[in-house]
Amino acid sequence: MMDQIYKNATQVNVHLGEGDAASDAACISLKSLSLAMIGASVGEVFRKKYDRLADDALMATPEFPYGKLYGVFRLPWFRRTWVVQEVALAKQVMFYCGTYLIRLELIVLGADFTKIPYSKLDVNPSARHWRSYLEFHSRVKELISWREEHDPAEKLTSLLSLLVVPGMILEATRPEDKVFGMYGICKRLGYELPAPDYQKSLAVVYTEAAKAILYYDQSLELLSVATETSAWADGLPSWVPNFSGCMSKWSPSSPPTMCSVGARESLKTSDSNQFQYRLGPGDMGLTVRGRRLDTIYAVGKPWKTDSYTSLLGGSDTNTMQYADSLIDCIGSWLAVLQDLPNCSSREAAIEYMTRVLSNNVSDKYPPVPFEDMVQYLAVLVSMSALGNRTRFTTLASLPNGSLSRQQEEFLGLMAGCNLAITRIFGSIWQTMFRTESGYVGMGTHTLTVGDIVVLFEGCAVAGVIRRFSGGFRYVGPAYVDGIMDKELGNPGLDADGEWFVLV
Repeated sequence: MMDQIYKNATQVNVHLGEGDAASDAACISLKSLSLAMIGASVGEVFRKKYDRLADDALMATPEFPYGKLYGVFRLPWFRRTWVVQEVALAKQVMFYCGTYLIRLELIVLGADFTKIPYSKLDVNPSARHWRSYLEFHSRVKELISWREEHDPAEKLTSLLSLLVVPGMILEATRPEDKVFGMYGICKRLGYELPAPDYQKSLAVVYTEAAKAILYYDQSLELLSVATETSAWADGLPSWVPNFSGCMSKWSPSSPPTMCSVGARESLKTSDSNQFQYRLGPGDMGLTVRGRRLDTIYAVGKPWKTDSYTSLLGGSDTNTMQYADSLIDCIGSWLAVLQDLPNCSSREAAIEYMTRVLSNNVSDKYPPVPFEDMVQYLAVLVSMSALGNRTRFTTLASLPNGSLSRQQEEFLGLMAGCNLAITRIFGSIWQTMFRTESGYVGMGTHTLTVGDIVVLFEGCAVAGVIRRFSGGFRYVGPAYVDGIMDKELGNPGLDADGEWFVLV
């Protein structure tokens, strides 16, 4: 019903809030940026003006710790699942915030610094952040419009991609709404999900969604985001993605319920679109074909970040807890590599670790040279060995002007290290592992010694499974150095291929 209401409306008006000085500054900045983009694409003078506006919008100051755009994107509307359809299904969308009116298209343009692009795009990590708040909404809107104008039968995106984004970055009062809230959008794009039914258990709702993904997408891509969660205890099958969480709430006490999309490089299988699976045994099992690669022999400490200490979770200031937590575990990652033939020296081990971490993430921004990455990570390794090192969370709590010269020099050194950390940020909530035969890789934070690394037929990522009554539990995806860039053929058709029952 709601999809028809929004479809038939001439314009949907979105009220973001009563507004304040911060949101006013953000609205002014977004309007100025979007208008400047028009001229910046045709003239150098306008390009320089755009860069000045971008500098002003992104600059962190005591008044605007995350820059000016945060004044709008901090508002609750941008975190809600149900409102995606307001934007995606409407003909026109107008946002109201305080006394300001601004069209959807202008907000999308103003928040996207990659369009022109901004001259400092590769050295300012926050420049790529702001477009994420409406990128999904806008993209789905474009797909629906194109499909209805050109080919109503064509499927322009996968069902998994439509459900993963809300499952990763949006919130819902009821976890079922991570699926139910996308029902109308999925229908308009050619995907029929089971009708919303709040009488069903959450495990059944998510399992039905996973079965629909298998049916429509005809791939095992859902295994690239599924991971071990506490929902296993409530009956959720291990191979079913748990859509209930949100990145803005990830913390040591509330770990991720799904793995980051595109966090890892993919396997290059010769027949990656062909796979064999059987639903069952029972209503919640999945049987897939593949082969064992090796058994995990050593595991490091996981990199556990706390979203509540940063922009993502709405912290007043960025405490750089993510840097502290990386330093806390990076020494254990280096220890995993001990005694490997290509890690005979500390320098060689750090270089190998850097390569694994760099290849683990598909996003190559910021483009830090490999040699610099090695040097920066070596600094972090040295810090990890200090028993009484200075912690960033401590420095962040000190009043302005109270830092000693040594502390200021420390923060200056970390400016470069922070670029390296940003470059490998896709490895948060992962850990380094080593197998009995010497394979090294990165996997989900719950890996344990004895887990099995497998290659499933038609799956673009390696996986980790754990023995469980009646079969195996799927622990999560993994990057394995030395195999991800090779042509592996079809692992399910190898002589040592076998069927795995995932429960």
